[in-house]
Amino acid sequence: MIEQKMSLTQQFAKQMLPSFADGRLKPLVNRSFKLEEVAQPHSHIENHSNFGKIILTI
Repeated sequence: MIEQKMSLTQQFAKQMLPSFADGRLKPLVNRSFKLEEVAQPHSHIENHSNFGKIILTI
């Protein structure tokens, strides 16, 4: 099981990360929160209120 996950991660890195690096693909960001608001994004995720990535800015 762990070997399969490692293999998939390596395949993703090899095949997809270059597309993120050159801007062809962009992550879908749902919302950004400040570090001081750390409880809010946690609650946001627990309530399944997000579609996309949650960003925590420092």
